[in-house]
Amino acid sequence: MNVRSLAFVLVLGFGASIAQSGEYGGLDVLGDEIFEQLVLQPAYVGSMQTALRRLGYYCGPINGVFSAEVSDAIARFQKNYSMRVTGTLTDPVRRALHMP
Repeated sequence: MNVRSLAFVLVLGFGASIAQSGEYGGLDVLGDEIFEQLVLQPAYVGSMQTALRRLGYYCGPINGVFSAEVSDAIARFQKNYSMRVTGTLTDPVRRALHMP
C-alpha cells in the first residue's frame, strides 16, 4: 500500500468515526472542533481541493492546505448549490463532494 492510499484509508476511517459518534448527526455545520481536525489533515484537504477542482470551483495548488482560495471555492460551491454560504466545511458540502 503506497502512502497516498494509506492517507485515504486514514481519512475514511476518521470520517467513519465521526459518523458513528452520532454527536453531529443532523447539524448543518460541523462542530468547530471537528472542522478544525478535518482541515488540519493534509490528505483530507487535498481530496477536497481535488473534488472542488474537478467541479471547476478551485484552481489553486493541490497541497493539502486549507487556504483562503479553498474557502472561496467552497463559498462559490455553496452559492451555486443553494446552500447557506459560509465558506467553511459543512455537512452538506461534504455530502455534495462525496467526502467522508
